[in-house]
Amino acid sequence: MHLDTASLIAGFAYLYLTTVKAYGHAPSVEDTTTLLNRAILAADYLLRIQHANGLIDSPNYGHLPGIETTFAVQQLCTILEFGRPLAKDNEVWRDFLKRLGQFVYRAVKGLLTIHADTCPYKWVIASALVQAKSVFSDLNIEDVLKSYLDAKDDATHEESFIRYYTDFQDDVYNRSLLILNDYLGIPKFQEAVESNLNFNLYLFHANGTIETDWGNYKKENNHGHSNACIDAIENKRDNQNNVPLGLAVSYLHSAYLNPNPSFVGAAHALWNSRKSHGLSNLNWLCYILLRYGEPLSASESIPYNYAKYFPNNGLWRVRHGLLSASFFRGNVNLLKLQYGHAKLNNLHVKQYYFGREYFVGDIFTVEGDTATFRSKHLRSEDIKHLLSGDDYTSELIVQKVMGGFELRFRTLVHIEQVTIQIAFDFPEGGIWETENMCLQPQAGQVLFLKQGLATMRYKNDVIQIGPGAMAHHIYHMEGVDSSPHNVRVLFTFVTPVDHRFSIRVYRGL
Repeated sequence: MHLDTASLIAGFAYLYLTTVKAYGHAPSVEDTTTLLNRAILAADYLLRIQHANGLIDSPNYGHLPGIETTFAVQQLCTILEFGRPLAKDNEVWRDFLKRLGQFVYRAVKGLLTIHADTCPYKWVIASALVQAKSVFSDLNIEDVLKSYLDAKDDATHEESFIRYYTDFQDDVYNRSLLILNDYLGIPKFQEAVESNLNFNLYLFHANGTIETDWGNYKKENNHGHSNACIDAIENKRDNQNNVPLGLAVSYLHSAYLNPNPSFVGAAHALWNSRKSHGLSNLNWLCYILLRYGEPLSASESIPYNYAKYFPNNGLWRVRHGLLSASFFRGNVNLLKLQYGHAKLNNLHVKQYYFGREYFVGDIFTVEGDTATFRSKHLRSEDIKHLLSGDDYTSELIVQKVMGGFELRFRTLVHIEQVTIQIAFDFPEGGIWETENMCLQPQAGQVLFLKQGLATMRYKNDVIQIGPGAMAHHIYHMEGVDSSPHNVRVLFTFVTPVDHRFSIRVYRGL
């Protein structure tokens, strides 16, 4: 990817800057000329592949015009900002900055052609334009910039950003809004970032990963379940151990502007959770440290003991030490849970019930330690005579208890012999144990728990579910997505259903 080349160039440049300025314990190199010559080669490559319109985007990002170019401009403008005062002292450095300037100036011409009303990352482009204007005063960006700044906000009432694409994380938006605040002095941008970062404090799991399978991009199709949610579940399975390190930089940046020990603690926790941090994240950390100096001490950490409901986002988050659980409204996946090494990736209910293939929590309420999901039918006129005064066909009640959750699933419409299954999707690698048997199932395998309790163990961390139920042997009901990356455990029923079960966690042999 061409963006990687821009990150490499910025990395070379920051290494040169820390060497020349001799910042404390910062890394340095003895041969700065060789370093700069390599940076110039990379810059020459970037100029060669730059299109006539100034953009460098690859076909992989055809649905997001200008995004690679925007990220490249953001990074390279930071080098121009810090590097120009040193240009008079080193001819090679001066030639290097000249190439960066050529690239940025041409790139801005392309970014100015992207319309704000169709752009899902307008704050990112706006910040890149403002950065470029700070180093090239003759750029005419005012009209386009105004269209971005006047566009509709991308935040809900709970200050979560609307994620048009699931691969865009909050660190991208936060970084861009903070840059806009730095250059334009618009307090609402800093306030929006602080609110969002506070919100994110309640999305972290104990291992530093963050919850992503929720959001306002969800749309239900005529089957009553959310395509976007299913896509999010599938897309994230390969990235469930992804730590959002970019947020660490946003936490530090925000804490410099408005001191907040929790933000500094979150930044430290995120950064320390990974041994490898990625070049782009290192570049942005260098930018913040060079701009603001040493960070404040970390006197607080990420919250780890709470039950918090976000009604506008349809999200109930529960943390108690290693236990981290997320419950979702309007999502075919009702629950995700982690406990140390143990995970439950999905919990969903499949039903051939009034034209709806999945149980979806259309109505999701939380009172104290109890959450209630209620699922509506799709053809109200067809079954109106069967209803008892409301529009719901089934419900799932979840109560938070010590060490896990007590659950009750029941149908509310009295029709017999409709097949239903409750599916638990565990990641591969666990040891499955019941009263009479123990095995290590493989990804894609389906197990039935007929009765009693059972455990899935990952090292010394255990998730216990049950009691099970088995009223039919249908393991792949029509319309149900397969789970090739997980081990699926089923409880099966025929209506009417009223089943109580638990999900508990513990650590031990």
